[in-house]
Amino acid sequence: MKKEEAEAKLHCGNLGPIEDHLEAIATEWRLPRYAIAMCLLRMEEAGPVLRAVLTRAANGEVLSEDESTLLFRGIYVLGGARDTQACQPLLRLLRKPGEELYDLIGCAVTEGLSQIVVGVFDGNVDALFGLIVDRSVDPFVREELLDAAAFLTWKEIIARNRMMDLLRQFYEERLAEDEDEAWVGWLKAIALLGLRDMAPMVYRALKEGWAPDWMIDRNNFDEML
Repeated sequence: MKKEEAEAKLHCGNLGPIEDHLEAIATEWRLPRYAIAMCLLRMEEAGPVLRAVLTRAANGEVLSEDESTLLFRGIYVLGGARDTQACQPLLRLLRKPGEELYDLIGCAVTEGLSQIVVGVFDGNVDALFGLIVDRSVDPFVREELLDAAAFLTWKEIIARNRMMDLLRQFYEERLAEDEDEAWVGWLKAIALLGLRDMAPMVYRALKEGWAPDWMIDRNNFDEML
């Protein structure tokens, strides 16, 4: 059911307990669109429950199957609701080793993570950048975080000069292994922010095999730039 229909029911007073909607999110095999819409509309009730399961996962607690589903779907809800209280637990969760993280949130690592991070971002640039420069963080996560940081810079939420310093540091200290996906996020950030003075860094990274040209090559970069 669409969000508009949920809003109509909300105005009519046909809400149902928030617990029922959270249970639907956690247990239904098909995506429970109405339940998700209701949680978005009633975040003052749904938010604490969704943040709690996120925090437990970030703290390393073992989740049941239903709780794992609630976590996976819940981070999209928290991102859509722009719930900034979820930012730090999410960033802590994203520090987990790749296999463990994929077990918890699966395809969310590569499908929408940057938008979720943008949605929950609480203004703590140090915390966000801390993950980006950390070699132990999963490379696909770092790519998504660089995408998020680039968007937040474009929106002037992150200072442009600070983002430029990060991108230079990434290059000068070679903060990823050769052909690591994190280089793709680095390269895209430079292109989409129009940082033409940094283009020679990208050309060198591609020429020397740092950035995986099978994912994005010089022509792709030049078109984005």
